Amino acid sequence: MVKYLTSQVQLLPYIQLFDVAAMIRSQNLMKNQINILTATLCLLAFACKNKPQTGTQITDTVIKSTTAQVQTATTKPEHTDTLQFLYFDGNGDYWQAYFMNARKDTVNMITEDDGLDKLSNHILEVKWRPDTFEEAGDDGKFEAKHLIRFKEVPGQLFEKPKQEEEIINDIANLPEVKEKAAKVKIAKKPTETMSPYLIEACTENNGSFAPLFTFRVYRYPFYEIKYYDTTKEEEVSLAEWRKPSQ
Repeated sequence: MVKYLTSQVQLLPYIQLFDVAAMIRSQNLMKNQINILTATLCLLAFACKNKPQTGTQITDTVIKSTTAQVQTATTKPEHTDTLQFLYFDGNGDYWQAYFMNARKDTVNMITEDDGLDKLSNHILEVKWRPDTFEEAGDDGKFEAKHLIRFKEVPGQLFEKPKQEEEIINDIANLPEVKEKAAKVKIAKKPTETMSPYLIEACTENNGSFAPLFTFRVYRYPFYEIKYYDTTKEEEVSLAEWRKPSQ
């Protein structure tokens, strides 16, 4: 028994050396594995970094190509017309310019130029093209003529505008006014070119005049006289006004 213990004590240093050696081998193996793993990760990162980004390039090309196709498809040829400018309407989501052609038809176009307002009843050479516009506050779209540019050119007006004296005479010559009214006067002039004149046909009583009939007279887009009911605040055509009341 003593010999066995003595032999174990004598072998103890060798056993400890064996354990140390095994530990060193284990550590070296772990380091090698770590180094291999690190090298692998570096290679993977380098490969990913230098990989061509085919997907992004294709997407960009498609977007640019698609955009170009849309522009080509939606860009329409320009047209040139000689028109008589009537009036400019700056109300609404899109500014409108109203013209008259040689057939005396009214033509309206969307414009971004409010300087047209000074050219009422001038002959213009107008360049325009059909365009698509978005409805404000809606997903809808609509087609309209888009005024591109214009210039004043010499020429005769297709329709001369009615002067105020002519308007008063036209009201005074209405049969109802001739029969019952003593005076015709302008009660209100247009605040805008497209607004109507307000004309009153008055009766006379001891030097005082009181409105009997009231009319609205439009000069654009075409000349028109309408009866205006001041009580109901509504207008009707002369034919409707002349109908016998039910």
